[in-house]
Parts: sequence; structure tokens; C-alpha cells
Amino acid sequence: GRQLGADEIIDINNTEIISEIDRITSKIGSDLVIECSGSAAGASNAVKIVKKSGRVCFLGMYHEDVLIDLNRAVQYNIRMGVARAEGMWCLERAIPLMADGRLCLRSLITHNFPLEDIKNAIDTFVQRKGGAIKVVINP
Repeated sequence: GRQLGADEIIDINNTEIISEIDRITSKIGSDLVIECSGSAAGASNAVKIVKKSGRVCFLGMYHEDVLIDLNRAVQYNIRMGVARAEGMWCLERAIPLMADGRLCLRSLITHNFPLEDIKNAIDTFVQRKGGAIKVVINP
């Protein structure tokens, strides 16, 4: 996480996220929350941990309905947006950044599988087994 610019790393499996953000920010909340887990709970919590007039960007793909406290968003002027980066234009922008060392995405690769184990690789990615973020299938 720090390699990607995070100020704080929180293990949500062992920490209650809202109280930890309150502790870190002296109950002010985060300036910016980038939610990319794809978890309904993560999306809901994103709005709870952002500060007044803060920003939330939703990047995850959610496989269930997400409940977000829109009253809090309106009352605290929370700006929310979504983004989905894909296609060749993203690669055209990312490759020079990676070549210059300004963008290192290697830490996002959590699993590697041989081509013969493609079924397990896909299952690991879809089910997010072992905290899978990005899964690579090697020929």
C-alpha cells in the first residue's frame, strides 16, 4: 500500500475500520477515500470514514446491492464519483509511468498460476480467495 502512496495501512480483518480511521484522523475523517474492494461493506464504510467536504471514488465492481448513507453525503457535502479504467488508452498512459518507475503495480499481483491451473486461477480471482487482487496466469 505504501508503494502506491498510502499514508496508512489498515488490516480490515483485524481492525474495525471506522474506529481506526477516527483514531488516525482525530475523528475528522479521511480527505479522500478510494474504494476498490468490490465489497458492499467497503462501499458503505467509505462514506462513513470520509471527512466533511471530502471525496469518495468508487472503483470496485460490486456483485450485490450497496447501501450508502446518502443523508450523510448530502449533509456533509461529500463528493462521490465512480471510475472504470479500461481499454488501450489506459495502457498508453500507464506504460510510460511504469517505465519511468513512477508507477509500480507489481504489489497488486497477489497470485500466480501456471496455464494448466487456469480453472483454479479464475476461481481464486472471482471468489477473491486468499485476498486476491490481481491474478496472473503464466503460459
